[in-house]
Amino acid sequence: MPRKKPDLLSVGKQESAVDITIRKNNLKAEGRRDSVYGSVEHRKISVRAILKEIEEKSSSAMSRDLMFYMAQELSRRMMEKLRQGYAVELLDFGTIYPTLKGSLEEDATRADIRKHFDVGFSPSREAKKAVGSLVVGDIHKVRSQHDIFSVTDLFNRENPEGTVTENAYVRIRGKALKLGGSQSALYAVRLNDDFAGETAGVAPDVASDLVPAMLPPREDWIRQDRIYTNKPSCLEFCMEGITKGNYVFVVETSLSAGGKSLKQSVSVHSGVIRVVEKI
Repeated sequence: MPRKKPDLLSVGKQESAVDITIRKNNLKAEGRRDSVYGSVEHRKISVRAILKEIEEKSSSAMSRDLMFYMAQELSRRMMEKLRQGYAVELLDFGTIYPTLKGSLEEDATRADIRKHFDVGFSPSREAKKAVGSLVVGDIHKVRSQHDIFSVTDLFNRENPEGTVTENAYVRIRGKALKLGGSQSALYAVRLNDDFAGETAGVAPDVASDLVPAMLPPREDWIRQDRIYTNKPSCLEFCMEGITKGNYVFVVETSLSAGGKSLKQSVSVHSGVIRVVEKI
């Protein structure tokens, strides 16, 4: 009796943690208490990165370039079928298909109907199982439209989140961080050397609340000018003028979450970041 072929998504099942962002819900219903809504902080991965993992971890005789060519060819053929109106099965992930969005007038013409074409997606049972195996990691509560979620060292991935090496290439992730408008800058602010002792045993979110009161005068802040990525969700830069110690990063911008200019600048700070010596 032939063995059942395993589903692609059933291989290597394991629980993984994802970070969650909690925001206030401004749409209030009468008689209901204030509510919040959550979103998952997605980590993106490219097809090339996945193929590199396959090349490194499997005994396949195919090279990464050959596998990428085959993936591109498959993608082109599937896209062509979608253009022809087919519902296209995306391996074990689900089905993507043409659909109509919104409501139509009873006497809508072909031209009117065409404006309502959209893309629909129906996830497979296996995809739902894969997402169902996730566990909740860090929970970030957004108190305003501008916020910093995390600070990571892109050169030294062995450093835990919140720890970076001197002269590192750093990524700050958050919301509405894009620098712009009449007044904007990114600063590194060194904290008192006793800060770690003063906050020992204090919950991280409470310790973060104590930061503003412990910041030195603004003239002592270290401006960071080597910024290479400036997006609402992400700032990336090379640190300069920063030595071993405890710091916070302060983002000042005059742009709203929607990219509009503000009359007054807004500043948000990270949690405490530990800068260590380069080995």
